[in-house]
Amino acid sequence: MIELVVTLLLVAILALYAAPKFIGPSAFQTEVTRDALLAELRALQQFRLAGQDCRFQADAAEFGLQGDCASQAAYELDGVSLTLAGNRNFALELDERGRPVSACSGGCQLQLLGQSSLAICIGSEGYVHGC
Repeated sequence: MIELVVTLLLVAILALYAAPKFIGPSAFQTEVTRDALLAELRALQQFRLAGQDCRFQADAAEFGLQGDCASQAAYELDGVSLTLAGNRNFALELDERGRPVSACSGGCQLQLLGQSSLAICIGSEGYVHGC
């Protein structure tokens, strides 16, 4: 009898935490998008340090790398908006040392807004991190 109660309790706890992930978009989607964005920006730095000509491009529907390093499909923004200084359409370029140039040369903050609000900071020396 105790085993049955413990089993039902464990199933109820798992259902409580797992069900929202299967029912629809949640704060989890914003975190996944943030992680994908961090990976793309860090990959951009690696490509630029290797001497390849590429840049990061974002619009209202997707983001990704373009140029010599555009080997993967763009990441779709499903239920999440990405902005730089309020703009949903923007491009980021880095110099050969992985530091931001043009609109982001003094450092900048990318905003992700979905079920939750998250940000990614790019420092003037190229440090990319969640902030």
